[in-house]
Amino acid sequence: LIISYNRFVGGRQAVNFTALLATPDNGNVMIRNTFENQSQRGVVLSEQKNSIFENNTISSNLAGAGFVAFEQQGGQGYRINNNYLNISDGYGINVLNGVNTTANRGNVINNQIIGPLYNSISISSTSYLEVLHNSVSNTSSSNLASCINSTGGDNCRLLNNNIVAFDQAKVYSIESATFSAVDYNNVYSNGPAIGLIDASTCTESGAVSGNDTDPSFVTLGTACTGGATILDASYFATSDNCLGADIEILIDGAPTLSNVCFSSSGSLTSSLPFTTTSLQSIDSDLIPDFVNLNYSVTYSYGTLENDLGSWQASTSMDLNSVSLDPIYLDSLNDLHLSVTSPVALMIGSDLTATVPLDIDGETRGTTSWVGCDESATTPFYYWVGDAGNWNDPAHWSGTSGGAGGKGVPPVTGEVIFDLNSLSGSGIIVTLPTGTWTIKTITFSDVTKTPVMIGNGVLIITN
Repeated sequence: LIISYNRFVGGRQAVNFTALLATPDNGNVMIRNTFENQSQRGVVLSEQKNSIFENNTISSNLAGAGFVAFEQQGGQGYRINNNYLNISDGYGINVLNGVNTTANRGNVINNQIIGPLYNSISISSTSYLEVLHNSVSNTSSSNLASCINSTGGDNCRLLNNNIVAFDQAKVYSIESATFSAVDYNNVYSNGPAIGLIDASTCTESGAVSGNDTDPSFVTLGTACTGGATILDASYFATSDNCLGADIEILIDGAPTLSNVCFSSSGSLTSSLPFTTTSLQSIDSDLIPDFVNLNYSVTYSYGTLENDLGSWQASTSMDLNSVSLDPIYLDSLNDLHLSVTSPVALMIGSDLTATVPLDIDGETRGTTSWVGCDESATTPFYYWVGDAGNWNDPAHWSGTSGGAGGKGVPPVTGEVIFDLNSLSGSGIIVTLPTGTWTIKTITFSDVTKTPVMIGNGVLIITN
């Protein structure tokens, strides 16, 4: 099945391919589609073998906390490459329960992932996944969020990525066992920490009873030993007799939740993180008599590394990585590198056998730029040299009237025909057979417009 050049707007989900584990679908293809403003999922591929999801755009201003832009469930040998995701909340790319093999690896390559997401890329119980040359801009204000999250799995590789948390999110919240290699990345955060490695959980439960003259008080956090930073806590409490009760859950001695008389659950995040030496309490300061408030509090805790140096020393990961503001063209919309991007981002290991081209179809060097974009050059492509074929690099220059050889305009290319492009009017520019996609085209000298012929298709996306 091939789905290409479609636009999907609204709904809970745009596309959901589901097969059986014993008989997975094989070779389904989704290319150059646009998915807009779904409320639950953009695209879900379940038990898909050798599927291709490439050059698609997923955007949503309606996404809630549970929204997932793209989810790959199970399957093997899939290619999730060259996509653009810009999401207002939730999760970017989720890959779970993948059964890839060393001979048929899954790929997440050359993607742009933008937005205040809880996880930009999430990996769960997946083997042999290649996460290579992606560009991430996570603008979440929550210190519980992360750009890369992993729980379980093995033999995955995280290389040559440009991973940036511009607000409070972490770059990493990962389990070391997931990866056989994490290196040659740019890992940069404006938040309090670069990453969390091998987080653990613990749970405390019990019951409190009391009345207004004899309140009950319990101190929490004693099950989490070692002084590790507690990063998150979720609570669950029930009672059969708590009408009018004033129950307070205290963190650092201050009420976080009051008038808690409920049969429900929630999350304690307003005063986090806190340490095991802090005061965490449930205080039943009761108006009527109160019997058996059953409580259960689960903590997620671990060691936060604040910068790249401490991350390297603690984990032995990212030993050849850097931590720099990449100066994207637009961190909220376009993660191409700019002309002021640091040259120090050109540290990528040689992955040209697996990733020979960047997101725009430009050839990668053996020492490449990290992220989806290979070079920090301008997007302008000036036609030069009179008549010729569109796909001849010699006819394209980075400056008006300059030397040719810049390369064929990519999908982000802004094409210009100006007074230095042609020596006269009616000169033929041939579009060879194929599809040629660019962002814009400008004819600035109307006295010398070309005649465009051929069997090719020119798509102008802007």
